[in-house]
Amino acid sequence: MQVSEIAEMAFLNLVSPVRIWPRARSGVVVRVMLVEGRHLAAGSNTCAANRYGNASIPSERFAMKKFTLSLLVLALVAAFVAPSSLAVAKGKKKKPAGPVVVGTDSAGDWGSNVDPTIAPAGDVLGQDLLEASITMADAKTVNFVIKVAALPPTGGIPEFSRFGWDFTVDGDAFAMSGGFTDYLRGVCYPLHAGTCPPPRDPGQQPFFIRQGACTVGAESLENCTLVTTVKAVFDSAAGTVTIPVPLDAIGAKPGSKIGPGSNAAFSTTIYASPAAVISSANLPHDAMLATGTFVVPKA
Repeated sequence: MQVSEIAEMAFLNLVSPVRIWPRARSGVVVRVMLVEGRHLAAGSNTCAANRYGNASIPSERFAMKKFTLSLLVLALVAAFVAPSSLAVAKGKKKKPAGPVVVGTDSAGDWGSNVDPTIAPAGDVLGQDLLEASITMADAKTVNFVIKVAALPPTGGIPEFSRFGWDFTVDGDAFAMSGGFTDYLRGVCYPLHAGTCPPPRDPGQQPFFIRQGACTVGAESLENCTLVTTVKAVFDSAAGTVTIPVPLDAIGAKPGSKIGPGSNAAFSTTIYASPAAVISSANLPHDAMLATGTFVVPKA
């Protein structure tokens, strides 16, 4: 007999004076009704034998036994069904969280800080910002994604187009900038650390993540620290620049909040600007103020 059949019969016994139980040996279902305190087999004119013989069974006592037995059967059925339901629930994998949009910007406003008529050049340079989002690449890496109106296959003009993103991790400030190529900064970077580290090849699509006073003109420039260098992905078809950052490099963990920072030179969170070793807010550029916060999901 299936568990569902047992549950059905137990339920019928709770709500009806008619009890349905299988005959133990033949498997044939026999319907037994309580009539005037006696057991009477369906289709028979004789009283069924019971522990009381042919005497009447006290109806209240029988009803209580009937109710208790039915509850026990239902509890037993639940005990069989519950573990299998839990097993199915545990087997389901949690879907990764989707991207969180933390900032948006109007299209066609590149260079408006100098001259609005030069806005079309922003598409040639790949610097007309549209949107910024954050999402998890995997359990140990977070993606910072910059979307632009148009992105040439070379990410704009190599060594000339730079993207910057200032952010915080649980209140600690970080600055991140890079481009399709940035070999000039490979010669001496951090540029403001007091002494140049040995020249190195930063590779293609490098983004430098740093902490401290790293802006030209800031005080205590010797405190500028290069945290790590990562390789970004430039997707011309999607118009996105995706910067994968290891969580441990920025001290983030499940539950950490990644919020907007502020760049001292551009007075904003995210910027796209021409650059030659350094970038300047006096040059035509596009800026985006991020306001959203991304929370690193818990496992």
